[in-house]
Amino acid sequence: KLLQTENSLKISSAGSFSIRCYPPQDDPSVFFATADIEVGFSLGGITVNQKSQGKLQTGLRQVSFIPRTDNQWLYLNGKPYRGALEIKCIPDTKSLLVLNIVNLEDYLKGVVPAEIGNLSQPEMEALKAQAIASRTYALFQASRNREREYDLEATVMDQTYLGAAIEDALANRAIQLTRGKVLTYKGKLICSYYSTNCGGKTEYIEEVWDKPPEPYLIPVDDDTF
Repeated sequence: KLLQTENSLKISSAGSFSIRCYPPQDDPSVFFATADIEVGFSLGGITVNQKSQGKLQTGLRQVSFIPRTDNQWLYLNGKPYRGALEIKCIPDTKSLLVLNIVNLEDYLKGVVPAEIGNLSQPEMEALKAQAIASRTYALFQASRNREREYDLEATVMDQTYLGAAIEDALANRAIQLTRGKVLTYKGKLICSYYSTNCGGKTEYIEEVWDKPPEPYLIPVDDDTF
């Protein structure tokens, strides 16, 4: 989940992209565009506008934007993202829910540098550890949120995700080197909580939040703090 807003949104790209418009009942209609698209809420649904052609569709429950190639970015209000963008209508609040549909490894490219910063080559092991922790956390949360509209928040409510704008070549390399690696306990994914700063020592999970004890979330000294 990137955001939920009552304001209109601008979708753009450096190349051609498809637009799938979902009315309340009928099958979706598909358009192709290269120009900027404005998406807003009106008359109980989503309205899609193109400057040169005016309104393309109105009264939609959902609209999806899909790039024509894998390496093409979509821009949401000027911010670049990999993958597709999906906008859903929330009639009760007259708002738009914006989701980024992206594969896990590309998602991590927008998470790792946002969470740990831009490090240097001597700190590659720290970047790899962050990639593994972030990958594990994302998969754990996705499995726990199967009934929700989305897997993860793009904020500190889950992990900070800033899309393609934050990507760093060294972090991307760390993600590639750890591809598919996760943390488990007795064969199951752990909930791999981490923090920006441990203050020299971690703590029992039950002492921090109202959550049950976990044998892997216990006090550990950080001698190099």
